[in-house]
Amino acid sequence: MIYEKTNTNFDKLIGKVVTDIYVDQNYLVIKTKNDKVVMAVEGDCCSHSYWVDIIGVKNLIGKKVLHITDELNGYEFDDKRGTQECNSIYNYCLVTKKGNCNFIFVNSSNGYYGGYIINMDDIYNNILNGLTRITEDWKL
Repeated sequence: MIYEKTNTNFDKLIGKVVTDIYVDQNYLVIKTKNDKVVMAVEGDCCSHSYWVDIIGVKNLIGKKVLHITDELNGYEFDDKRGTQECNSIYNYCLVTKKGNCNFIFVNSSNGYYGGYIINMDDIYNNILNGLTRITEDWKL
C-alpha cells in the first residue's frame, strides 16, 4: 500500500463551519453555510479511484475547520476492498477543535497509475440527488 497526496479544494473549507456532507463512491460534497466544495475522484489510465471511508464525521459537522493535514493514525485498508493488484491510499484530514475527520479514497491499479481529485463545483445541481447525506462515519 502506498499513501499519497493530491491537490484539492479542501483548502476552501479552512475557517468555515461544515453543515452537511454528501458522498458516493465517485463524488463528495461538503457544504458550509455560504459555500460548497464538490470533488470527484479520478484515476489515470487503467486505474480506478473511489471514496472508501470517511472517519470522524461527528468531529466535523457543525464545527469550524482549523486546518488540513494528511494525518491518518491507525488506519488500515483491507486490500480485498481494492479492485486491482495495487492500492494507493489518499487521505485528507480536516481538523476542528473537537477532533479530526478523515476523507479517504483509494486508487486501484496495476501499480503504474495513480489517482487524484478534481474540482466539480459546476455540476453540484446535477449530482446532489444521487448522493447519500451522512451524519456518521461512512464506509463504501
